Amino acid sequence: MRGPASAIERAKGYWRILGHAGAIAFVRTGYPEFTTTVFRRFGSVPDELEI
Repeated sequence: MRGPASAIERAKGYWRILGHAGAIAFVRTGYPEFTTTVFRRFGSVPDELEI
């Protein structure tokens, strides 16, 4: 996505359409060690993720 706002809107849209699943808007940066930042969670999503 072009930015955090569009990623959040996409995740929200997936969550609304596929209401039985959760969705997350996140960014992952760095190589070879990745850092993951979660912008927003929708629906039922575990606190600990292996992204």
